[in-house]
Amino acid sequence: MPEDERANDLIHHETCLVVDDIELASRLIRQAGVPFISSAVVKTPNAEAGFRAAVFVRDPGGHPMELVER
Repeated sequence: MPEDERANDLIHHETCLVVDDIELASRLIRQAGVPFISSAVVKTPNAEAGFRAAVFVRDPGGHPMELVER
């Protein structure tokens, strides 16, 4: 994936993975050296977006991957 790819690009695609504990998953992924797109876990009040918290990382192929906690 191009380094400058953005969520509103026509080529944008992301995989969404639901996790039980976003803070733990984020910490373990960061320790593994996975590149983060998000600067930190983003929390949403009252799960307005369908999830309580999310973070974006890059998979080994450079594609965006969204981790969410519902």
